[in-house]
Amino acid sequence: MAIKSVGFVGGGRVARILLGGWAKSESLPSEIVVSDPDERVLERLTESHPQIAVATNGNERAASQDIVFLALHPPAIAGVAAKVENLIPVKPLAELEAPFREACRTRPPSLLEKIRP
Repeated sequence: MAIKSVGFVGGGRVARILLGGWAKSESLPSEIVVSDPDERVLERLTESHPQIAVATNGNERAASQDIVFLALHPPAIAGVAAKVENLIPVKPLAELEAPFREACRTRPPSLLEKIRP
């Protein structure tokens, strides 16, 4: 099943990485909407992916797509999710912040921590 539409609330690294991967594999969704308050971030994305739609004046359009990525720094996720949770097609997305925070706290030691005594 092909993905019809994808929304990114946040146009930073997560959006760039996923869009780049989909472009490289020639499997970009038919509609992509990215929202970010920083116009420079959106300009950089549209330079490499001119087919995406962008929004600087709110997250509503991005949050209304078939699949939504809350591509934000962890401290910002809860606040933004609360504002758009009624728009997101699958409500559990609004509940990912707490498990993510717990996973970060209980992460295994990094490779460098294992190598260095």
